[in-house]
Amino acid sequence: MRLTDLAACSREILCLKKVELLKQQLVSRFDYSILSIFRMIDRYGHGKINQDNLRMFLRQHACASDLDEKDLVMWIRRYDTDVDGALKFIDLVTALQTMTNY
Repeated sequence: MRLTDLAACSREILCLKKVELLKQQLVSRFDYSILSIFRMIDRYGHGKINQDNLRMFLRQHACASDLDEKDLVMWIRRYDTDVDGALKFIDLVTALQTMTNY
């Protein structure tokens, strides 16, 4: 494995750890609802969440400010089941399941 590959893997692992902590904080809230979160992120009602929607939502809610564009792309690619560059509701449901839900 090349050093650049190792660095990329290390970066992805760190990003996933940060995201997992955010997911655990989110689901522990008393007002947690995946549907309401989906609707807040998909502010124009397109039925999908793209990178721009996600970035805007994260900035507006001051969470994950240390995630950059590469992290957003990686996260969307990880859960995008139809590989169109956006998340449908069911993709978000899968993405927001915490490791404790498995």
